[in-house]
Amino acid sequence: MKEKEIGFVCEPLELGLRQAQADSNGETDLRPLDKLGAGGAEGDMASVAGLNNEEMSFKDVPFGKRMSFLAKHNVVLMGQVDKLEAALRQAQGALRQAQGALRQAQGALRQAQCDSVAVDVAWGKKYNAMVEQLTTSNNRKYRLLKEFVIESKKWTVFLKWLEGQPKPAP
Repeated sequence: MKEKEIGFVCEPLELGLRQAQADSNGETDLRPLDKLGAGGAEGDMASVAGLNNEEMSFKDVPFGKRMSFLAKHNVVLMGQVDKLEAALRQAQGALRQAQGALRQAQGALRQAQCDSVAVDVAWGKKYNAMVEQLTTSNNRKYRLLKEFVIESKKWTVFLKWLEGQPKPAP
């Protein structure tokens, strides 16, 4: 028997022995089996003992049938433990699947963030290139305009100088 099963086997036996001692001492410790941890299997235990009362207690089982009743009660409990262990294994499997899905989602999120950063970097480079091109273009235009103004001033000065010169005779 497994170590964890021993606790489930011993506990009902101990409860049964305490109940038997209470019976012999004249005490009335009439706890129903569902209070002893039988769960939803009271009907199964009642049919095992040959009784159909769902609210029966250990005291209701005839003295000669109490040990077999406890043994069958343990079988019912062990079956429930097996079902609970199977459900636990299924839940653990579902948890592992959910964790795997979470890891995939986190990976996809990281990839999307990397892609977003790459797009931001590419857009930033394109923006910087456009600003540089406009700046260069504006600088060139400004330089040309400045040269034109300087040339215009030179021509204006030259024209004024020409106006001040004596005109040649025809």
